Amino acid sequence: MDNSSLLKRVDIACSLDELLNQACRACNIGSLRSYEFLSDGYQELNIKTTTTQGDFVIKIFSKEKSLKRIQDNIWGYLSFRKQGVPFPVLRKTDRNEYAFSIPGKKKTSYLCVMEYFDGQYLRPQKATDDDLLRLTDYMATIHKNTHRIGRYYDTMGIANLLSQFKKFHRYLTDSHEQRVSQVVREYQSLPHNRFRRCIIHGTLESENILKRDDNLCLLDLGCMDYNAAIYDVATFLANYTLDIPHGEKQRRIDLVVNHYQLTLPLVSYERDALVPLIHAQYAIIYLRTNYYVTKLRDTSKLTINWLEKAKRGLA
Repeated sequence: MDNSSLLKRVDIACSLDELLNQACRACNIGSLRSYEFLSDGYQELNIKTTTTQGDFVIKIFSKEKSLKRIQDNIWGYLSFRKQGVPFPVLRKTDRNEYAFSIPGKKKTSYLCVMEYFDGQYLRPQKATDDDLLRLTDYMATIHKNTHRIGRYYDTMGIANLLSQFKKFHRYLTDSHEQRVSQVVREYQSLPHNRFRRCIIHGTLESENILKRDDNLCLLDLGCMDYNAAIYDVATFLANYTLDIPHGEKQRRIDLVVNHYQLTLPLVSYERDALVPLIHAQYAIIYLRTNYYVTKLRDTSKLTINWLEKAKRGLA
């Protein structure tokens, strides 16, 4: 994905160099030396920034996000870290704030500055049992937060399979529509209104989890929501059992579910829903990325990678 496409995510009136220098001064992180765009994800503009004090990430929030949504994201970074979940450290501005406002062409935009975690994506094939258990603990810690935040519509989130299917099934080939329709029927049969609700991360996937030595770091609360906890468990397992041999896949599911229940027990209908919800995660990613490729002619590496992942998950 080229830099011009990434810049379209945000609304800034000044030059990028000027904005980054403003952020460096406001957060007292030294003088700007260099920067590079981080191209993962579909929402914010994340820029790795090297200064005289080290490496940082300057996150410019999407122009589509409300101030309330941005405040919820900031709250999540701060609160979950206090609770022991390893999110990046946010830096305060000279006004003792974590969100820094900047003039946009149409409205005020916001950014935050966080310390850079120099790690590698934790891919499913590289994840150890200890990694999975620690990540399960972090997920359960997030799920212990039950106060309501603003709802978020994630176009690739399990909660929105039915609406996304209605919009985009016509772009599927006959064979893929048959498979996705089967997943949708299974999804419709689940008792969604009975699932325990809480704050969820929303995207516990390898692109949002870094590892360096024995240290883990979780990223991106862009899809944080108040929704069913079991959706988050399913998203996590959909990502960390993909391309894993069948026997090992089931062992990982059992490992995560059994450990999660030490903190937050699941009732029988939540446990029974887990595999259909894993399939639902693959289905909604396939629906959306297939639309990007077929209708929008998006052939970026990011989109093709997610399309192929979803296709393998549905196989």
